[in-house]
Amino acid sequence: MELDYRDMDISELSLNIPQGRGMIKWQPFATMPEQYERITKMIDDQAKCNPPSFDNEILVMIEE
Repeated sequence: MELDYRDMDISELSLNIPQGRGMIKWQPFATMPEQYERITKMIDDQAKCNPPSFDNEILVMIEE
C-alpha cells in the first residue's frame, strides 16, 4: 500500500479532495476605514519636517 499520493495511480485517489485556492493572493479587508485614514495621515505627518531656525548672524549673511 503506497502512502505518497504522488506515486499512487490516479484511479486510487479520492475524487472528493478539495482543490484549494490555488495561486489566488489574499486581499486585505478594510473593516475600519477610519483606521486606514489615520494611518495614512500619520505616514504623511512623518514626512514633514520643521523649518530651520537661523540666528541673526546667518540671516545677515543670507541677505548679503
